[in-house]
Amino acid sequence: MDAFDQDINIAMLDACNLASHMSNTSMIKQLRLPDLSRTIEILRQDSLRYSDGNYPEEGWISHFLSDERCVSFGLWNDELLNAVLITEKLTLNGCIMWFIAVDPLHQGHGYGSDLLQYFEKHAHEFGIHWVFLNATKNSLNFYKKHGYITGENAVVYEHYKDLQ
Repeated sequence: MDAFDQDINIAMLDACNLASHMSNTSMIKQLRLPDLSRTIEILRQDSLRYSDGNYPEEGWISHFLSDERCVSFGLWNDELLNAVLITEKLTLNGCIMWFIAVDPLHQGHGYGSDLLQYFEKHAHEFGIHWVFLNATKNSLNFYKKHGYITGENAVVYEHYKDLQ
């Protein structure tokens, strides 16, 4: 049991106090393997498809929910997982943020912002002091709004090659 699980009641209070638009039945907690199928459902959005047209594979996502090097959170409303934030720790006290995704039926309520703010507030508890991420053009303003810096000359070209 990690420090986060030991303090779940405080986490629930933090989540409820994080933003006024969250209901009393909202909570943020770490994702675990039992959350895998719902996490996969949330990640199956056109905006999250890879350049080859595929979605993240279940085996790869399960790694983020079971590996101690990964720190991933979910936001639940009325006991339904509606948003996920998935990261993996890197060396030098950093992490890569792989996904922030909100169920399309629940977008526009600030749940992605709530998850990001919660993660940033608690990242130091997991030894994380900096975050790296790639973002689509459509999400640049979201990250800028939260203080993330985009390199002046940043252009990412996605490359893909199937080695099987």
